[in-house]
Amino acid sequence: MPGSTCQKTTDSRLRSVSAVVVPQEMATTRTMAELLVPDRKLGSDPTWSESLKNTVKSSYIVYLLPLVPVAWALHFSHQSDVIVFVFSFLAVIPLASLLSFATEQLALRTGDALGGLLNATFGNAVELLISILALVKGEIGLVQASMIGSILSNTLLVLGCCFLAGGLRFHEQIYSTSATQLQISLLGIAMCALVLPAAFQFSLSSLSTTVATRPIEEITDLDSSQRATLLSISRGVSFMLLSTYAVYLVFQLYTHAYLFKRRPQANKRPHHEPGEPHPNHEKVIPINEWVAAVRSRGSASSSSDGLTPTTTRDTTLMHTNTIDGTTGNSTAIDVELGGIAPPSIRDNRSMLEFGTDDDEEEEEKPLVKAIFALVLLLAVTGITGVTAEFLVSSINGVTESTSMSPEFVGMILLPIVGNVPEHVCAVTVSIKDKLDLSLSIAVGSTIQVALGILPLLVLIGWAMGQPMSLFFDAFQIISLAVSLIIVQFAISDGRSCFAEGYILIMTYCIFALCSWYYDPSKII
Repeated sequence: MPGSTCQKTTDSRLRSVSAVVVPQEMATTRTMAELLVPDRKLGSDPTWSESLKNTVKSSYIVYLLPLVPVAWALHFSHQSDVIVFVFSFLAVIPLASLLSFATEQLALRTGDALGGLLNATFGNAVELLISILALVKGEIGLVQASMIGSILSNTLLVLGCCFLAGGLRFHEQIYSTSATQLQISLLGIAMCALVLPAAFQFSLSSLSTTVATRPIEEITDLDSSQRATLLSISRGVSFMLLSTYAVYLVFQLYTHAYLFKRRPQANKRPHHEPGEPHPNHEKVIPINEWVAAVRSRGSASSSSDGLTPTTTRDTTLMHTNTIDGTTGNSTAIDVELGGIAPPSIRDNRSMLEFGTDDDEEEEEKPLVKAIFALVLLLAVTGITGVTAEFLVSSINGVTESTSMSPEFVGMILLPIVGNVPEHVCAVTVSIKDKLDLSLSIAVGSTIQVALGILPLLVLIGWAMGQPMSLFFDAFQIISLAVSLIIVQFAISDGRSCFAEGYILIMTYCIFALCSWYYDPSKII
């Protein structure tokens, strides 16, 4: 099923980035040969027909592929920009899903380090393609807005949806703070690098307020020396950000990879000391318990069915913080749960068995041949580039013929289109109580954009002769700073609940509403 495939590929892609600390004596750096060796035992390759079938079934999103030729036909038949934009926007989504799928399958054949590097390279390929095409056309304001929007989307919308979806199933979800502390530091340097160029200019200049509301290439108040100074600062900072991201990759994938191994499934539920307030149910909305209670009331022989009162069963569960995992006796767990444990608990017994990690022992079967994945990756990248070109070319027509502002297109729509598959998978794994994986998608993608893609675009613009810089307008800077501060508070405690998720989502909606009406070109 497509949903299960999404989970498997997400697990394989992020097997090197979910946080857990292991004893220091187990931390050894890898040889170069080990980087090319898969960390899991792989099964036999499927046939060509099976590869094609598995590709089609990789995600429900792939079923939108027929929109690709439709979008091309609309463009070449010179239809209105609004229609071309809508169909091109929708057509990029399944292409992004296929791109992610092909990268996952190639990464399976390598070690964590090389696989992580592949995913770091192609993880935001669609977003990078769209930004480069816009940069070629001189749409620097659009590129900057899309980069800020990508950070907002990952830190607020995606992370918020993960917290909300998981929080509606579990009262609290916990995750290791070993990796999140480093991620918080990286978010801090990203905020510093993106805020300081604007602060530098605002503090040293007595220019009009238009400086704070326009990209650098549209500001006529700046003389050539001031422009050169801002560009020099931006390019120098870009090199520093890229070097920081490179060091982070080496730290994460090579020297300290043990810190980012998937955590054991044991003891993941929040610990409640005796006498502490604790929930009466494992789930926030225990629908299964309601159904069982109704059925037990309607049955005169319910007492002989082995059913125990819901409150007693769940209280026993919440006070059971350690279970002997050495025996592997699942029957004992069933007895502890009263024989009618909710499916979420029965299906995750390994989570209750200390020290087990079944996924690490299983043989992982590739879904496609290696050569099939490589050809798919190259073909989809080319098709995505052409479709993204049609998308970018129609943006000006859309903003001119509708009430939609360019800022809304850049900050809200474009960041979403290339990341829909990752967003869906992040929410899916959070519902399955694997919040470490969700965090590695949301926060990890934010770090990749801020420390990798954005400075890379500055240098690409430099090579093209485009004045792409890290000088953002006031609205973008404030939005960025607020979002990064909020997410740092949200992930620092190692716990999450649905209320935190709702707050993050509403914060994103506030930014989206403001960006709908915000158009710097109309400011006098």
